[in-house]
Amino acid sequence: MTININHATNDISASGSGSVTIDGATPGGGGSPDLFAESYDGTSTKPVATGTNSVAIGRASATGSNSFSAVTWDTTSTYGSQGFGAVSMGYQAKSQGNYGLALGSFCIQSGSSNAVSIGRGSEATEKYSFALGAYAKSDIIGKLAYTGNKITSTTGSSQQGTFVLMKQTTDATQTALTTDSSGTGTARNRMFIGANTAYAFTGMVVGRETGSTGDLAAAWQVQGLVKTASNESPTLVTETINVVDNTPSWGFDIATFYASTGVVGIDFLVTGQASKNISWVATITTTEVINP
Repeated sequence: MTININHATNDISASGSGSVTIDGATPGGGGSPDLFAESYDGTSTKPVATGTNSVAIGRASATGSNSFSAVTWDTTSTYGSQGFGAVSMGYQAKSQGNYGLALGSFCIQSGSSNAVSIGRGSEATEKYSFALGAYAKSDIIGKLAYTGNKITSTTGSSQQGTFVLMKQTTDATQTALTTDSSGTGTARNRMFIGANTAYAFTGMVVGRETGSTGDLAAAWQVQGLVKTASNESPTLVTETINVVDNTPSWGFDIATFYASTGVVGIDFLVTGQASKNISWVATITTTEVINP
């Protein structure tokens, strides 16, 4: 039997008896279909794949186990896919964290796992962070950063950011929301702000008690401006907190923090209720400028 495929009309027909052939390829023997095409100049360094089960295509380097790299135009370990399961594509793109993705020229995914950098010259440096566009920078856990360019020489100097902060409380202790629901400290899971920076922010905050005890809920709308000096000292210039509904009389506030150099920013603080399991979520959008 012969199976014939007409790719112009997508028609399939069969006739006769014997082996099955598709475009001249015979399973179990004979030729095989072309799966790729190349035009090698004969002189460029060939791809390097030194990580276990890694794959490199074109001038590229895949040094992380189970990583993939394509056409990064560099075969040294400086660029390409360096983390476990990392993926990099584009001119001098590099993906250093495990399971990270760097897609586009000069894009960097570094430091932590599962971060994504797409576009040109964008950087995603914390786990689950996402940098999109030209020269965006996401250096907070779970932050999404987007821009079409940088206004100064600093990556991330003119961009929009989105933070989803969360926490569960079981008492009336004031608690800071974080992007990974864990505790505060030096972990980059809050709205950290660098030197010579201003953030205009707006967002919504909601709290809801567990369904096993009731259906109490509360919500606030927030906006404000925070800035830092050259020494990173933060100032909350203005804040507006509008109560959407707070029937349970829970609490919400905004405050700056300065723990040490590099651990500077603002916190979104919630106060729950004794013996009440409450889940809190805040979605904050920032308009960010850095002017060294």
